[in-house]
Amino acid sequence: MDDRVQEFLDLTEKCNLGEASADEYIRWCELRQELRRSDLTARRMKERRFLRTPIDLPVTVRLGEVTHEARCIEFSAGGMKLALPHVLDQGARLRLRFRFPGDQETWRVNCKVVWSDRHRRRFGVEFEGLSDEQIEELRAVVLTEHLLRQRSGTD
Repeated sequence: MDDRVQEFLDLTEKCNLGEASADEYIRWCELRQELRRSDLTARRMKERRFLRTPIDLPVTVRLGEVTHEARCIEFSAGGMKLALPHVLDQGARLRLRFRFPGDQETWRVNCKVVWSDRHRRRFGVEFEGLSDEQIEELRAVVLTEHLLRQRSGTD
């Protein structure tokens, strides 16, 4: 296996565990871009597009005219894992509203349900229509959460 691929896989695991430093996260982003541009095998790797972080965040979910309250339990710049007492069908289009702790800005995001665990009432949503600037802002939030968790020793 190519050394870059192995380094990427190692850093992915470290980042997802919340153990990566800021420099390691930057290196992870660089490797991800590099591997995307490289050979077909590397591009076919089952990698995450975005780093994830655990977070407890209230989220308002709107499905058509119906509104539900949910909790975000894991977050990335590409989507989130939601805990919701109501069943959502895969493929459903939603509008989310949420605010990060300490922020004044309320995010309003369109998304699609991409997976569901109906038994545990957990749902994965993928954000849609975000600008590059918004994605970068969300990546910064994820990195900040990782670093705060690392500093406080919580996982």
